[in-house]
This record gives sequence, C-alpha cells and structure tokens, in this order.
Amino acid sequence: MRVLATLLLVLPLLAACDKKPASLSLEPRELLPFEKKGKTVQLKAQTKDDRGIFLATVTPAYESSDPSVASVDDKGVITAEGTGKADIKATFEGVSASVPVTVKIVGSVEIEPSEPQKLRMGKTMKVKVTVKDDRGNVLPGEKFVFKTSGYTIDPDPDGTIAGVAVGEATLIAISQNKEARLKFDVTE
Repeated sequence: MRVLATLLLVLPLLAACDKKPASLSLEPRELLPFEKKGKTVQLKAQTKDDRGIFLATVTPAYESSDPSVASVDDKGVITAEGTGKADIKATFEGVSASVPVTVKIVGSVEIEPSEPQKLRMGKTMKVKVTVKDDRGNVLPGEKFVFKTSGYTIDPDPDGTIAGVAVGEATLIAISQNKEARLKFDVTE
C-alpha cells in the first residue's frame, strides 16, 4: 500500500518533467533605457506548459538583433554597446521569447551660441542646448540641467539666461555625464 501511495505521488511529477515547454518567458520583461556603455542586466528564462504552469528555469540560446546596440552572452547577460534599439531573443526546445532593449548614451552636449557672451544686468538672452548620442545624432527632448559657476546669471530651464549681478560666470549644461560650458560677462 505504501509503494502504491508513493507511486501516485511521484508519477505526476515525473510526467511533468517529461513535458515539452509550450512557452518561454523572460524576466525582466521590460527594461529601462540603458544610459551608459557597458551597463548590464541579467535575464532569467522560464518555461511553462500549455496551461501557463511553470516547468523550469532554463538556459536558452540567446541572440541580439543588433550587437552594436546591445550584446548578450550565453548566460543571458545583456550589455549596452551603443545608442539604438535591439531585440534580445531567447530560444529553448522550439519555443522563444524576446525583450526589447533601448540604449541611449549621451555623447555630447552643445550650447549655442558657443562664444563667450556679454550680458547687461537686468537683461536676458536665449541659448539653445543640443544633446547628441554617442553616434553624433541629435537626441530630441533629451533632458539636461543647467548649473552655474557663479551668481551673476540665472538660467531658466527653457534656455533664457538672465543677468542678475555684475561679474563673470560660466553656464554649464549637463546631460548624463556630459557637459557644455559657456562663459558670461555681466555688466551694468
């Protein structure tokens, strides 16, 4: 009787082990954009049966649709290589899954005009900040912040620079770890 009870418990488990996977899932399913070359994320792959029930954590074959954007090793570690979009595909025993990857690496920041500026106290002028990726393409809408080396100018996020005190200062526009500088001389 004891042998029969043990068989009744073990047989369903053995049957589950022999099941072919119906689907493959990857975690994480969504990735935030990579903002630094060399940044990595580890994927985890799991198989499920036709009812969506977990079968096993597996190591599938991985491939990238664009290795110049994001590479992936045989353990599922994704590495950011350069700006762009790629899909990482995993395949195991005839089933596959993929996860989209976006890499957005700031290569440079530019301020226009680029020559030192004279500004009268109480007056304003506009500057334009352009952020480019590591391949030289403009990143429209890419966020940046202004800092100043002194208190003679007051920058507004829209690019309006106000002269607030007599003296010199440098305007610094920063995005990720890149920056551009523009010198100001504020006069009366």
